[in-house]
Amino acid sequence: MGRNQPYYGVLSSQRYSRENLNPEAINEFFQSGEEYIRMIFDQMSRHIDPGFKPARVLDFGCGVGRLTIPLASRSENVTGIDVSPSMLREAEKNCSERKAVNADFRPGLDSLGSDQRFDFINSYIVLQHIPPDKGHAVITRLLEKLSPGGCGAIHMTYHDGSSLRGVITGFLRKKIQVFNYVFNLIKGDPMRKPYMQMNAYNMNGVLWELQNIGCVDFHSLFTFHGGHGGQILLFRKPESSQPLQA
Repeated sequence: MGRNQPYYGVLSSQRYSRENLNPEAINEFFQSGEEYIRMIFDQMSRHIDPGFKPARVLDFGCGVGRLTIPLASRSENVTGIDVSPSMLREAEKNCSERKAVNADFRPGLDSLGSDQRFDFINSYIVLQHIPPDKGHAVITRLLEKLSPGGCGAIHMTYHDGSSLRGVITGFLRKKIQVFNYVFNLIKGDPMRKPYMQMNAYNMNGVLWELQNIGCVDFHSLFTFHGGHGGQILLFRKPESSQPLQA
């Protein structure tokens, strides 16, 4: 998806598929990122930290830089992380074109310095595409990368409102490649278009992670994407804390 449909891979609308991209669609795409980050900063200031102004920012699952660019305009430095090299190349190009010179990009959390920490960590419509067993491990690592007193805005889905037929179809497309090829042909899509999986997370486990590092400032925003209920968790890590568990 990162190689062939990088913008559609971020926002799954045909308007952003490669064959439909035009200057108007591109501007709309990046404007949606500006509006989202503006909303998040407003919510952080209202509910978490009235003086919210992060200097060092991490954008996990940055894609082509839709959120990295507005984050760069509000901070001293922003680091974007994405698993797709093609996405990262596109993000670098987009940042260069939009003068976001204080943005840098990495292929994964392992590429960060062991002592590197951030004042704000953002992740939106990313974890839903990662299997929960791996995603929970990612969340733990993101919290470790948050500076004492730092804030986070992390989004995940927790409820799959798909029909039984949709759930079965999704399972088969994820597990059996040939089935996905046939399904794509029936829909009129390219045969090898990859299946974009959606995963529901156990919010009890995520909330416990936040409580265990001592978070007391917390706010939640509900989201709804294509039948999937989700939440954006806004929180602040305490300046110092003693874990609740050994």
